[in-house]
Amino acid sequence: MGKALTARKSDLRNTTTFPKNNYFCYRWRVVDNFSKTVERDLYHMQVTGGAYHTSLQNERILALYKMTYRRRKNDFISQLTRDAMNFLDARRAEVSQAVREESAYTKAMTQIVESIFNILLSCSIELNTVLGFSELFVAATEPEVQTSTVNGRTRIKAMNARFSTSLYSLVLYGNKNRISLYVVPVEGLIGNQTPGEGHEPIGECIGTFENGETFWTCNDDDLSEDALETMCHDALRELITSTKETLSQSAPQMF
Repeated sequence: MGKALTARKSDLRNTTTFPKNNYFCYRWRVVDNFSKTVERDLYHMQVTGGAYHTSLQNERILALYKMTYRRRKNDFISQLTRDAMNFLDARRAEVSQAVREESAYTKAMTQIVESIFNILLSCSIELNTVLGFSELFVAATEPEVQTSTVNGRTRIKAMNARFSTSLYSLVLYGNKNRISLYVVPVEGLIGNQTPGEGHEPIGECIGTFENGETFWTCNDDDLSEDALETMCHDALRELITSTKETLSQSAPQMF
């Protein structure tokens, strides 16, 4: 009875130690690789080529690759950032230069247009006083400012004024660094967005921008009061002459 009890206890111990699904191991008390969880994991690692030392080596290779990649990425990002910043700085410098240049041109152009208009107005008033209300009467139109809005900023695009007889108009047109005087038929101004387009100017002032300042010439001479007066006198004479030539081809009108 005692021997049987001892045998049963021994069998219970063996069943807890050796799996029943492996008869050979159970019968001959051979411990296989599947008797422990750790050994099972190691077996699978060996089968798949991932032994501990191999896995550790792979981790080191991967870590070195990551360090190299990170260093190359940092160098690439740094170089790309420097190039982008240099490009943006150059763009900002160009925009700033263009804004300063445009501001200087606009300020000078406005002043010169007003000066030319005042000279022509003074001459036309004296002429009208002598001739009275006749076919050569000169009517003045105040300077008109044309503006445009870019990126929320309003800027002066152009200025124009007119001195007109019954048949012709003396157009004063200023745009950025160019101020022109034209004598055109009155009919040619109807619906024309750019006065004087298609006609040769009879007088011009042209500006250049250097070292933050504008320099202007008047009919290829340095800009001065005398040069402006000479240009205005010639332009007004051309207006009256063109009107007289056209009127001479028709019968006089009664006023």
